Amino acid sequence: MLDPEVDEPVIIYSAEGEEQSEEGNLTVDWVSKLDFGTQKVTSNKGLYYANHVGVTELATDIDGNVVVDESGNPVPAKDADGKVLPKRERGVFVQVTDKRAGDAKGWTLSAKMTKQFTNANGKVLTGSTITFANPHVRTVSSYQPNFVSTFTLEADKSATADILKSDVAKGFGTYSIEFGKSDQKAANGGDAVDNSVQLMVPANTPIEVGAASAYEAEITWTISELPTV
Repeated sequence: MLDPEVDEPVIIYSAEGEEQSEEGNLTVDWVSKLDFGTQKVTSNKGLYYANHVGVTELATDIDGNVVVDESGNPVPAKDADGKVLPKRERGVFVQVTDKRAGDAKGWTLSAKMTKQFTNANGKVLTGSTITFANPHVRTVSSYQPNFVSTFTLEADKSATADILKSDVAKGFGTYSIEFGKSDQKAANGGDAVDNSVQLMVPANTPIEVGAASAYEAEITWTISELPTV
């Protein structure tokens, strides 16, 4: 995928996300994993923030293809002294691509929390929500799609949130939406890369601790064509 904070196409790799396997000309390419870390149990309302994503720039050849080693693994980019470039901190981000032939047709990226936070014993953090803020859209195109400034996902409600939307006859190319740029501050005064995706757990929610205490939720990201008129 491409670095969500660099104007020119810079190919990066991150172990902190999932490259999507869908084939086609209108795709969700990449989704960052949300890691809220290990937290203390409290009877009060809990507010926790997803950690930033670490990305590594990859080396490319003269044609822009990623260089691989003898084992087929991508090679990290190096500076003029031959040292591997350090990892970059990025906010949670999603990348989409529209490469449909013909005139651009428009699309919508949406998200839905399709599974509430649940642990291996089936215990659920009922009423918990995830809120995304401080969005930043990046593309090499001159066109900027429309996006919402903040949105909240809740599994106990069936609503789907439209996140990013191109106009009709627009949106060809690759776009990413990052929540919290590395040079941005969040509303709480912290760095936006670590304070832009918030998990809220209601007060007095029973929380298990121990070996099976890891809670996981599921968010489904969908890119869909705009209806034709």
